[in-house]
Amino acid sequence: MKHILCLLFLSTFLPVGVWSQDRDLRAERVVVDDDNGHTILIQAPATGMTGSWIFTLPPAAPSAAGQVITSDGSGGYAWQAPAGGGGSIPTGFMIIGSSPTVPSGYTAAGTIVQKGTDAWFARATMPTFRTSGAAAEVGGKVYVISGADALGAAITTNEEYDPVTNSWTTKASIGTARVSLSAASTGGFVYVIGGRLASNAPTGLNERYDPSTNTWATRAAMPTARRDLAADAAGGKIYVLGGRTNATGASVYTTANEEYDPGTNTWAAKAAMPGGGLRDMGLGSAGGKIYMFGGSGTNGAVADMREYNPGTNTWTSKAPLPFGQNTLDGTTFGSFMYVIGNNGNHYRYDLTANTWDIPTQSPAGWSPFPGGYVTIGSSLYAFGSANATFQYVPATTLYLFSKN
Repeated sequence: MKHILCLLFLSTFLPVGVWSQDRDLRAERVVVDDDNGHTILIQAPATGMTGSWIFTLPPAAPSAAGQVITSDGSGGYAWQAPAGGGGSIPTGFMIIGSSPTVPSGYTAAGTIVQKGTDAWFARATMPTFRTSGAAAEVGGKVYVISGADALGAAITTNEEYDPVTNSWTTKASIGTARVSLSAASTGGFVYVIGGRLASNAPTGLNERYDPSTNTWATRAAMPTARRDLAADAAGGKIYVLGGRTNATGASVYTTANEEYDPGTNTWAAKAAMPGGGLRDMGLGSAGGKIYMFGGSGTNGAVADMREYNPGTNTWTSKAPLPFGQNTLDGTTFGSFMYVIGNNGNHYRYDLTANTWDIPTQSPAGWSPFPGGYVTIGSSLYAFGSANATFQYVPATTLYLFSKN
């Protein structure tokens, strides 16, 4: 039997049924048992997490390691060591899981245990005002690159945000200033791809930034020059989707899906986006797949969500966003994808259940440009217009399972 030891940082309990006693467990140990070869883990907050984590637990704390939750069959719960000195968990004993997946030999107990803040915190603002830039994370730091200044002129500025120190540092400028570009990171590098040049022409430029040496290198250009595109990485490769291919006149939207392989510095055309060309879509990656949501096409903003599987080069329709909109970005945290948009809503997609909800609104005054939503540790960081930087601390769900 495995014993997984976690320290819980708690301050209050959410009263549910008989579980109404407040108790501070910040200095107490809670251990749950894995008796079936599964990892049953209580997720603990990372150092520096702010706010309260709210648990629904028995009113008394566990008195020793190796204890599980037991039920007396009439609504009462307590901590108890499994019978036989830890050899097995008897029928009716409950364990806590961080995933809704039911372990073999257990039944979902039907009570979801909520904890967290679901709150936004303003962080140090970007030194340089910009719109329509791009952002990507490498090694726990975020790089916000290029875009347009307050007068609409393209800039080459590259600034690094460190969430640990909550500070910004100016880094080596990108070689070519661009607006409405995209960025993705893989292998310790940031790749800045496409966009609109100062001449207003769309470009296929691909420039690579190395944070370890603070240097730039030009890489193979993207075959389809475009602006207002979206990019993300999966499996060590970068997938660039959609965008506009014209410089002036009525918008021409592309369905292009092009894969960049950093190892060979080559591009390959992949299965085109279904449903027509789009601009300003949101992208996120999870489990080696790319998720595309929202965007605008010839008929305006859409709510569509689709999953691209690089392994099979196929697309699958998923549950649509609650509302059609463009200018989105997404990041994965646990079994959810969080999507921040330009209409005040902050969406959460359940990767397992294929459902959406809206846990919070976007921060007050939020505007998504230059774009960029990343997960670092147990927090999410969003980078927007007017120098805005925000940290989001998501709630987490714990699940109870009863031994059959």
